[in-house]
Amino acid sequence: MEEIYKRTLAKVLTKFKFEIKLKEEQQSVLFSILEKKDVFALLPTGFGKSMTYILMPLLADEVDFLEQHDVSSIALMDTTQVKDVADKHYSVIFASPEAAIHQRWRKVLRDWLKPRVCVLVFDEAHCISSWGLDFRPAYRKVAGLQSVINTCTLVLTATATRKIQEDIYMTLGFESDNTKVVAVLPDRPNIFLNMKNSTEKFEEELDWMDRFFVHGMPSLENRRIEMYHANTDEESKSRILTEFLKPSGNVQVVISTVAFGMGINIPDVDIVVHWGLPTSCLSYWQEVGRCARDSRVGHAVCYGFKRSVSKCEDEMKDIIKLNSCVRLSVLKNFHLRGMSTSDFDTMKENIICNGDCEEVCNCKKCKCCSVCSNLCNCPRRSKDHLLSFLT
Repeated sequence: MEEIYKRTLAKVLTKFKFEIKLKEEQQSVLFSILEKKDVFALLPTGFGKSMTYILMPLLADEVDFLEQHDVSSIALMDTTQVKDVADKHYSVIFASPEAAIHQRWRKVLRDWLKPRVCVLVFDEAHCISSWGLDFRPAYRKVAGLQSVINTCTLVLTATATRKIQEDIYMTLGFESDNTKVVAVLPDRPNIFLNMKNSTEKFEEELDWMDRFFVHGMPSLENRRIEMYHANTDEESKSRILTEFLKPSGNVQVVISTVAFGMGINIPDVDIVVHWGLPTSCLSYWQEVGRCARDSRVGHAVCYGFKRSVSKCEDEMKDIIKLNSCVRLSVLKNFHLRGMSTSDFDTMKENIICNGDCEEVCNCKKCKCCSVCSNLCNCPRRSKDHLLSFLT
C-alpha cells in the first residue's frame, strides 16, 4: 500500500507543480492519515508542517479517484458568508479556535461539510495544553469538533514535552496504540549552551561584553538598547520590534521579560543571555531558540542565581546542579511517547574529540555545552568558549 501512496503522492506533486522533495517525516504523516490514523507530529520550526495539510485533501482526492483542479482555501472570518463556505468546494479551510467553535460554523460543518472533510488539523497544538506556554482555552473546546466531523485528527507542533503530549492525548481522546507519532528531536546543534551558577557579582560576570560610552542624550529613535516587558506601551513595543527586526536597525540589544519574542523570527541574533534560570525546560528551549535562526553559530548564556533556581521546576534545577550535558538534559524532556531513542544514542556517540585539532578545538564536545567542553582533553580546546565565540 505504501508504494501506491508514494506513486500517488508523486502524481499530486507533479500535477499541482509543487517543486519540493518531501521529507520522510512529512510522508509518514500523510500516509498515516490516509490509513485513517490519528497523528501526533512534533516537527521543528521551518520543517514544513503546513505541507502535510495542504497536500492532504489533494492526495485523498487522488486516492479516491476524484478530480481536483486547484488548491483552493478560505479562512473563516467575521465577514465570511456561510453561503461562500457551504456552496464552494475548498480544499483547505483555516479557522482560529474561536471561530471554529462558534455555533454558526459548527452548523456549517455538521450540515454541509461533514462528508467532505478528510482530516481535522490542529496546528500549534501545544496551545491545547494547559501545561504549555501559549495555552488558549478555546483550543481545548475545539476538541468537540471531532464528534461533529468524525474523521481522523492531525496534531502539529514544534514544541511539546511528554507532559504536554499526554495532556493533548487526554483532551483529544487519542489512544496511544492507535496514534502514529512522527517526531524529530528539536535539537539546535548550532547553539552553544553556556550554563553557570551565578556568583551574583553581576558586573564581573558581564565582563565579556564590549565596553562603550554614550556621549550626550540620545533621542528615542536612536537608542541602541531597549527594555521590553508586559507594561511597555504598544507604540514602544512596535517601535522596538521594528528596529530590532532590521539587520542594520538602531536597536542592537533588547533587555526583556518573557513578553518579548514569542512567535517572532529574527534571523540574525547571535547571543541570548538568561539572567536567572528559566522556570522550565520548555521556556529555556524556546528562548534559546531565538538566536542563530539563520543557521549561524549562536551562543546561549544562562546565569542561575539562587533566587531564580528556587522558582524553577525540578528538571531545570537538576540541569544546573548535576553538572551533566546541558543539551541532553534538556532534550530528554522532549522525548515523547512513541519516539525512537536513536537520536539520543547518536548524540552521545558523536560527542568525542580525537585531539589532533590544528587551531581551537572544534569537536562536538566543544560545540555542545559548557559541561561537555570542560570534559574535552584536547590541548587546543577553548578555555573560555564565549570569549572565543566573540573574537
